[in-house]
Amino acid sequence: MYPFLTNEFSGINGIIRHAPEDFQVTEIPAYPCSGEGEHIFLYIEKSNLTTLELVKQLSQKLKISLKDVGYAGQKDCHALTKQYISIPQKALPLIEKINIPNVKILSVQRHKNKLRLGHLQGNEFRICIRNYDESKECNIVSIANKLVDIGVPNYFGEQRFGIQNNTQWIGKAILQKDSKALLQVFFGTFTENDGPKMQQIKQYFLQGNYKSASEEIPSEFRTEKYILKKLAMGLSPEKIISIIPKHMHTFYICAYQAWLFNEILSQRIENLDNIELGDLAVKHPSRSVFLVEDQEKEQIRCNNKEISASGPIWGYKMIQPRYKPLQREIELLEKENISMSMFPILGERRSLRFFVQNLSWQKTEQGMWISFTLPKSCYATVVLREFMKNQKVCTIDEIVEE
Repeated sequence: MYPFLTNEFSGINGIIRHAPEDFQVTEIPAYPCSGEGEHIFLYIEKSNLTTLELVKQLSQKLKISLKDVGYAGQKDCHALTKQYISIPQKALPLIEKINIPNVKILSVQRHKNKLRLGHLQGNEFRICIRNYDESKECNIVSIANKLVDIGVPNYFGEQRFGIQNNTQWIGKAILQKDSKALLQVFFGTFTENDGPKMQQIKQYFLQGNYKSASEEIPSEFRTEKYILKKLAMGLSPEKIISIIPKHMHTFYICAYQAWLFNEILSQRIENLDNIELGDLAVKHPSRSVFLVEDQEKEQIRCNNKEISASGPIWGYKMIQPRYKPLQREIELLEKENISMSMFPILGERRSLRFFVQNLSWQKTEQGMWISFTLPKSCYATVVLREFMKNQKVCTIDEIVEE
């Protein structure tokens, strides 16, 4: 549980995502469509469908390759979202035949280039918090003012670490080439998120009954099911890491990168709006990075929200800070028994804070609606947790399971 920026104010608790309409996301494009060109931009509203599922269905119905379908960012499944999807001009005649449940095509426009990942400014959110504590409603103004004045901690959201909250530890085990630790994370540790079925699967694993475990585990746990099947066929546990697909290696290692970043951010949460000598500062909104050599001078720019301190997304080619910021990061890696040279993927710096725009709230019969605009790559749940102060930002499904 990472520290809150607004810890002095009690949260309103509550739940989100009671229905898809309670979590509304509208993509803000990086540029307007030109009205001409060989690519077709579809402005789509969807719910109960991930962006990747939508892309797959569009490619099938339009008879085009998955690679021909472009999108700027992935949107939630259990939400009402609007985003742009690009397709090649040759698919235009088949658009009218698209019939996908919970999907509406709101507009069709032409543009010169294909839409690519990251081609967006940010996202607008409108989110309903239901069953909240009305006695704490008076704190909303104070929390909002502090988030606007100082900025929002740029944590990676809990969803980054998976349903079982363990993807970061799998990533660490892969970096350390520790198959025993990896299997322990996957199947040897019981957690509060385990339902009765997952507990039984883990029990089978601990008993060495890999066949029963592989048969019982749900198909959505594809990597886990694959590992259990291989173990049941007699594969040595020491070789488990080598059979995990490379793209999943990257997925798990990225989760560990995110966890490490969150740890550094949590150490600086009380001074989130401060710049230190030796920091690598991020310019807003360009995201370019520079070394802080004059702390007093750069603190003025930090107060004006022109720059912010950054934290590490460890990997090759990542620039390192100096002095106290560097020492803080070195100590964390030493504590984790990890070195930067172990990361096989690209590293970068990430701002420790972001700035929320157009923040407002409205009380209705359904609950408290909170609206705001975020830059790309920032998590709405990180904003919500400051208002709610739940141990985790809960959905109605999670409440029922508990």
